[in-house]
Amino acid sequence: MQYVIKRMGYENAIIDDERIVYPSGKPSDGAWIRKLPLYKQLYIRISQGLLSIVCETDAKKVERRFEGFRRLYLIIDNDFQKFEELNEKYDVFIAGSDQIWAPTKEIFKPYYYLDFAKKKKISYAASVNSECYPEEYKVPITDLLKDFTHISVREEAGKELLESFLKRNVEVSLDPTLLLTDADWQKVAIKQRSKHPYILCYLLTYNETYLEYARNFARQRNLPLYIFSNNEKYNTFADKMIAAGPSEFVSSFRDAFFVLTDSFHGTVFSILHKKEFITFKRFKGKEGSNQNERLNNLFRITGITGRFLNEQELHETIIVPIDYLDVNQNLEREREKSINYLKEALAH
Repeated sequence: MQYVIKRMGYENAIIDDERIVYPSGKPSDGAWIRKLPLYKQLYIRISQGLLSIVCETDAKKVERRFEGFRRLYLIIDNDFQKFEELNEKYDVFIAGSDQIWAPTKEIFKPYYYLDFAKKKKISYAASVNSECYPEEYKVPITDLLKDFTHISVREEAGKELLESFLKRNVEVSLDPTLLLTDADWQKVAIKQRSKHPYILCYLLTYNETYLEYARNFARQRNLPLYIFSNNEKYNTFADKMIAAGPSEFVSSFRDAFFVLTDSFHGTVFSILHKKEFITFKRFKGKEGSNQNERLNNLFRITGITGRFLNEQELHETIIVPIDYLDVNQNLEREREKSINYLKEALAH
């Protein structure tokens, strides 16, 4: 998102929301150390540093690579005491994307509706992630969104829900990852390409049926199965585990022969890199149906069929090669529409 807005000619920054996510301060594994005498603190810190060099865990490796990606590619603003001070720095505020507008006690925070902003406010592809809208949220949300000049969400269901009580037009826009082409994403990918083909598996939910399918799928094609995760319970199924950050994530999809995933963004990057893939259904029936909806919406937009399958459908569906000429034309049309929305919202 930041890259797209900068390419339009606008300087911009991501507002650090750590103080919203961790109102009592970010939890630290080393809090107990600070209670010790200084000489003991120094001894432990040096020991931990040497140990991390010799024996870095996959989790620490991932954390380090994410932090390196942030420093290299993202402009993040944390130089303020109160959010209200940001009105002196910026002319426009954008809310989005992801599930920041879910009407639940766990997620609802006025910050995600830019309650602190006194300047122009718009949203881009914010997600409601709900099949129905609880009555108790309708009045406060209407008040919080009344000053937005333009509103866009990520799913048709979210558009219909908000329009039902806001009584104003709401647009549907592409997830920001889809505003960039595969060529754009290569700028942040690992440059060195894999020398050998492999099957890539990326799951958000541990599911042994899908993992068994992935392992058998790879064996039938005489290819190794790479699983993108740092969770040790996947080791039984994987020929290789990939514990990595955003750059490695992008390159792992770029270099894969075939992708098996249950993830929305796993599907997105499979499509961006023109891969053959299967997306496993994580939810059954009405359970998580709104999360299924964003994938259904993606398949409607691209025109891809027969790739969003549950456990039974895996063995009943014949996989037909994807016509990426049509897919890319469909995607480019939606990309242009979303970028035009953003241009208009920023300019007026």
